Amino acid sequence: MTILLGNGDGTFTAAPAISLPQINQAVAADFNGDGKVDLALTLPDTATDNVRILMGNGDGTFSPGSAMTLPDGGVFIATGDFNNDGKADLVLAQGDITVLLGNGDGTFRPGTTIAGLDSYSMVVRDFNGDGKLDFAAVDCSSGTVTVLLGNGDGTFTQGPAKSYISSGAGTITSGDFNGDGIPDLAVTSWSGGSGFVTVLFGNGDGTFTPSAVSLVTGSVPVSIAAVDFMRNGISDLVIANAASNTVTVFLANGDGTFAAPMNVPTGANPLWLAVQDFNGDGIPDLAVADGNSNSVAIMLAHLTP
Repeated sequence: MTILLGNGDGTFTAAPAISLPQINQAVAADFNGDGKVDLALTLPDTATDNVRILMGNGDGTFSPGSAMTLPDGGVFIATGDFNNDGKADLVLAQGDITVLLGNGDGTFRPGTTIAGLDSYSMVVRDFNGDGKLDFAAVDCSSGTVTVLLGNGDGTFTQGPAKSYISSGAGTITSGDFNGDGIPDLAVTSWSGGSGFVTVLFGNGDGTFTPSAVSLVTGSVPVSIAAVDFMRNGISDLVIANAASNTVTVFLANGDGTFAAPMNVPTGANPLWLAVQDFNGDGIPDLAVADGNSNSVAIMLAHLTP
């Protein structure tokens, strides 16, 4: 694994590489409360200790931390405080959903396991406004979305699966796409050579109403992010299309509709997106990981008059 340290101008310097097996996904947080960023990594289910914690040294390097083995490994990983104890927890989707509760020292103990969803993507947010973190999980085989409302103690109340997407569901993100202050959802899907995004408008109680229009993306939209490119408080959408080697950007109109898509060429097989202001101009930029070339493309955004 390679850590790239930002120079503040959109360029990067590589830190010493970390020798690891293939990594599925990673998430950053302060897991031991020392004020330094740590990493949680998921590895393939065949790997021993397929969930690993790397403790940040504060200089861009990391030391080995705790490790755990889950029966099916992990594909998606996210972090949040799910039991309101002020310590960072983890949630993993690997078919089943597993919550690992943080002890505050970089180690974790088993929490809730939710079976039967066939989920490999979810988004963490407070969807019903009660101050407790919830999940929205995509069932990849059925094309349904299930919302799990947090009880504030690390357990969750599972709502019914809603059939918003016909088939080929991929990844999910959350933002405010219509400016009402309520979190919405956007889910990628594909059928044949076509890719789509379905927007679901939040009702404020953990339920959602689908938009009447699907957005057309490039082929095989693998990952999606909600980003406020225009800095107007309304979330826009960016999607990495693995089969068409493009990134698609939809700028929000502020009423739940979107402007015509902008398709930007990338390297071969773009898989994952990261959003951050890499050059300090106050506008979110993109980092796109290309699967075939084992490279990362930095795309610096700018606003036109």
